[in-house]
Amino acid sequence: MDYEEIYEGFYAKYYAKIEILIKNYLIKQRSVNLPFFTAINKVNHYFVNDFINKYHLHNNENLEKLYQIFCNRRFAYSINAIEGILEDQIKKGFDKIDVLELPIDYNYSKLIKEIALLEVEKEISRLLSNNLQLLKMFYELNEFDEFEIRRNGNLSIEDFPIYRKLATKLYPKQFANFIEDVNFNLNEVRDSKDHINSENKNPYPLLFLNLDVYNCFLEYQKHIIDFYIDFSYLKKRMEFEKLIHHHKDNDFMKIVFEEIKLISEKKYNEYYVNGKLKSLTKSFSTQRNNNFNIVFKDLLN
Repeated sequence: MDYEEIYEGFYAKYYAKIEILIKNYLIKQRSVNLPFFTAINKVNHYFVNDFINKYHLHNNENLEKLYQIFCNRRFAYSINAIEGILEDQIKKGFDKIDVLELPIDYNYSKLIKEIALLEVEKEISRLLSNNLQLLKMFYELNEFDEFEIRRNGNLSIEDFPIYRKLATKLYPKQFANFIEDVNFNLNEVRDSKDHINSENKNPYPLLFLNLDVYNCFLEYQKHIIDFYIDFSYLKKRMEFEKLIHHHKDNDFMKIVFEEIKLISEKKYNEYYVNGKLKSLTKSFSTQRNNNFNIVFKDLLN
C-alpha cells in the first residue's frame, strides 16, 4: 500500500478545507466589522487550544510517540522521508500496539489522517503568522476572491503579486512612491553594472534560484528519456533541494513550454492530459537519482 499517497491525499484535502473555513470565518467577521487582529487571534486560539484536542494523537501516549517519530523524519531519511517513515518505523511501531490500547475502530489509515491534519495545522499556523500583513489587507479591503494561505517560493511577502495588487489599492500614494524609489535604485544598479554581459544573468529569476541552477537544468535535458516521469522527478527533486521557487505543476510546465521552449506542443499536450506531475516518490529511480546528483553536484548541500 502506498502510504505516502494516502498521506498526500489527506493533506491536500484538509489543507483546502481548512483554508476555506478560515476564509469564510474572516468574511463573516468582516461583515460585522470585527477588528482584524481580534478575528485572527480567534483563529489562532482555535488552532492552539481546540483543534489539536479533537484528535487521538495527543490523547494517546503510543500514538503521540509515533507522531514524534514522523516529526523527526528528516533525521532518518534525506529523500522520500514521508514514504520511508510511514512504511517503516511508524508502521512497525503501530503494529506493535495492543488493540486494547487504541481508540475504538482505530486503524493505520486513521493515524495517517490525523498526522496529515496536524501537519496542515502547523503549516497554516506558520503561514498565518508569516503572512499577517497580506491577510490584513484582504480583510481591510474586504476582497477575498483571491484569498489563500500559501507559500510563494522564496519570495518575500512584499514580492507576492497579490500583495502588490492589494497594496496599490490600500496604500495608493505610499505604494506609488515605493515603486518610484525602487525603479530609481534599479536604474542606478543597471547603470553601474553595464559591463556585465546579459549572458551572466539568470533569465528566469522567478523560477530558478540562480544562473547555475538554470544551466544545470538545461544540462539535465540530455537525460530526459521518458518525458513525463523524467520531468516529474526533475521538478520535484529541484523543489526538494530548494533550487527553484515553488510553482504549481501546471505553471511550471507552461514556463518550460512557452517561455524556455524546451518541449514540443505534442509533449505539452501529453502532460496536460495528466494535469499534474508525479510525486518525487512516484518518479524516483536509481538512474534518475544518479543523473541528478552528477549534474547538480556543485549545488547540493
